[in-house]
Amino acid sequence: MTSTKSSKKEEGLRKKAEAEARRQAEAAEVSRKQAEAEQVAAAALASAEPLAKQLGVGTSTLQGNRDYQEDRVVASKLEAGPCEGGRFVAVYDGHCGVGASEFAAQQLHVNIAAAGSDQDMDETIRHTFLNTNEAFLSEADDGSGTTAVVVIVVPDSSGPTIHVGHVVSS
Repeated sequence: MTSTKSSKKEEGLRKKAEAEARRQAEAAEVSRKQAEAEQVAAAALASAEPLAKQLGVGTSTLQGNRDYQEDRVVASKLEAGPCEGGRFVAVYDGHCGVGASEFAAQQLHVNIAAAGSDQDMDETIRHTFLNTNEAFLSEADDGSGTTAVVVIVVPDSSGPTIHVGHVVSS
């Protein structure tokens, strides 16, 4: 009877130790991902600043009380597609992690540039938001989300045309 109690107690202690080890490993993984996300954000911001200045666009971010920055800012030239020669500026307000905002910051302007010119810009922007979201969900979904505000300035012989798109998430 004593050996049964002893083995149950040992098993309980072993399970507690395993659970604590899992919690510590998960916390270390979260910290590693946050540090990695910060490095990516810093590199993206550093590389975006010269282009933003060249495009005449100012950017700034505020981290707030979090240990890492979930938001992203992009300023880019559009070299192809329906907005060729245009400027693309976007703010992505990430939440519950950086995956969605980082994915959108890397892909949305590329997807806009790759869009065909057979539809109007409102439809192009709408379809690009939807397609980028679907790609994120199938390729990189980490449970995070992002809102987005996008401004596209397209040169025209009669003056620039400004297109604005936004999407929210809950």
